[in-house]
Amino acid sequence: MNFQVDQTVGEIVAAFPASAQLFQRHGIDFCCGGHRPLKDALAQKGLAAEAFLAELQAAHAAAQARQERGTDWRTASYAEIIDQIVGVHHQYLKSELPVISGYVTKIYYVHGQNHAELAALHRQFHQLKLELEQHLHDEEARVFPLVLAYAQSGSRADLEAAVACLDELEQEHQGAGDLLLAMRETTGGYALPADACTTYALTFQKLQELEADMFQHVHLENNVLFPRLRAAR
Repeated sequence: MNFQVDQTVGEIVAAFPASAQLFQRHGIDFCCGGHRPLKDALAQKGLAAEAFLAELQAAHAAAQARQERGTDWRTASYAEIIDQIVGVHHQYLKSELPVISGYVTKIYYVHGQNHAELAALHRQFHQLKLELEQHLHDEEARVFPLVLAYAQSGSRADLEAAVACLDELEQEHQGAGDLLLAMRETTGGYALPADACTTYALTFQKLQELEADMFQHVHLENNVLFPRLRAAR
């Protein structure tokens, strides 16, 4: 596989899922920002294209040597993709959002007097939680049944009904991405202060895990599922 700077970030992650770790390490958004050419994403971060491509190729070669190709969701069925989104990513959010909420609230109450940024973090996280809970319900109750109906019938009417929902979902994904970025900026990249307790450290760890899962989740929708539906029109 020969990667090029004219490829979009989303195309690269779709072809080589393990590259998500590399993009995340360099702070490159591959979900909501997956439509950008790699060269634009690198320029925004001030990264040298040649060095990044070499790192990307090396990571791919290492994965090939270990036979860690991962699932190629580009060739999976609609049902398989939706099962992955709902069974893995939605279930993760349903389980973890209430847990993280408790941690974020606790450190705000305990440390907020000395760390004013925790008030903003508390507000940002709970706005994200509210939006995600509504988003998950909408996808499971309305949108994904439309996609599965099209997958079964193949009818133009079912396809158009599913595609009509995609712009709204992408806007919601962008809103979630903006909140994740705001949380990262608020915390200085989740840098722990000198007086951080164990709960403080655990909270930041869980928030970073949430960010990582959201990147994978939104990538699967924005860069794999939605483009396939639009291309079928």
